[in-house]
Amino acid sequence: MSITITEPKEGNNNIKKTIADYIKQAVLQGILIALGMTIIVFNVMGYKELLNEPSLGIITPFGFLIGLSELAVLIWMSCVIKNLPTVSWVLKYSIIPVFILFWILCFTGINSYLKKYAYGEVKELQAAKIKYDNNKVQLKSIDEQILVIQSALNDAQKERILDNDRISQLQFEANQISTKMSTRRLGSLICDRNVDCKAAVADYKQQIDSIQHQINQLQGSVADKQRFVSTYEADLTEMSKNKRELNKDNRDLVNLHAHSEGAFSVKKQTYEDIVVGIFNFFGFKSPEDPYSTFIGFISLIIYPVYFLLNLYINLGSEANRAMAESKRKNPNYRKLLKYLRVWALRRKKTRNIVVIKEVEKIVEKEVPVYVDRVKKVSEPVFINEPEIYFHERLIPVPENISAQELKELMENRVEHNEGIKNERK
Repeated sequence: MSITITEPKEGNNNIKKTIADYIKQAVLQGILIALGMTIIVFNVMGYKELLNEPSLGIITPFGFLIGLSELAVLIWMSCVIKNLPTVSWVLKYSIIPVFILFWILCFTGINSYLKKYAYGEVKELQAAKIKYDNNKVQLKSIDEQILVIQSALNDAQKERILDNDRISQLQFEANQISTKMSTRRLGSLICDRNVDCKAAVADYKQQIDSIQHQINQLQGSVADKQRFVSTYEADLTEMSKNKRELNKDNRDLVNLHAHSEGAFSVKKQTYEDIVVGIFNFFGFKSPEDPYSTFIGFISLIIYPVYFLLNLYINLGSEANRAMAESKRKNPNYRKLLKYLRVWALRRKKTRNIVVIKEVEKIVEKEVPVYVDRVKKVSEPVFINEPEIYFHERLIPVPENISAQELKELMENRVEHNEGIKNERK
């Protein structure tokens, strides 16, 4: 005979439910922490862009202060919500102003961060257009300079050609004079002794020297003009190179941002149409900048989403669950508390009627009588079984409560008091 022991299905279901609840709480806590840290990072980066403060590495001094303050506020709010039944009323009611102020702080930082990257493409496109226009201005200036230098180069080249032609002509004349001088010398046996020959040769030599002097001057001018031509040609080469680079830069700018401009325009128009449609649906006037309104709306809802998730998670703490369970078991607890508060305010106007009766015992006792006149004395009274009366006290009871509800309330009163004591511990 064998005995098989099986666990009840209900126990397995409870274990599975406990594991599922634990995993659910762990996931929600992870999401809450990640969302809180993201809010802090966005605020730090947003205030860095908003204030344009010099940074110390990757963070600014004010950004560091903002980050620590926001971390402290998030932790404080989570702790208050988690222990809501046991914290003081000052902390409970301070959640509202802290939530509003922190909401404004988060909106400003996140909105600044989102606007930077939302309009980043536009800023890059505007910078590209400015650069393109500046390149156009530089190209125009280069073209004007090229015209001036080209004109100067042409003039220098023309003057150089003229000087070279003049040098060639003078050299030709010098050669002719040299030929004449040689022929004249050959016409006389001894030219140096012949006065006419000697004078003619001297005159030819003087002409040749004059021509040579002119040739030397022209050659110097040609050399100078050649240097000018070389300089102008080098300048033209450099300007042509710069012109090609600027044209290539402009072409690249156009090709790079041609898609960005179209994509951003389509994206912006889509968001603007959504915002305008919502405003028109509710009968409101369309905003002047729908795209900025859309970004502001995104910045506005991020922290409330975190706060609602925080409420959902921490309102399920043990202290809050114990309070909710206690209230569920005592449905008339709030009604009784409300009635007792009203009664406590009015009790000064109400008299507590207390009936007190003490035990009386009458015994027989002889009383001396002095005869002045004859008068009948009352007879003694004997009490066989003395009656005992206790002190009585009036207890207020709510008007609309039944006997069964009053019985449940009195039975659960002790259990409720014990639960409150355990929560405070």
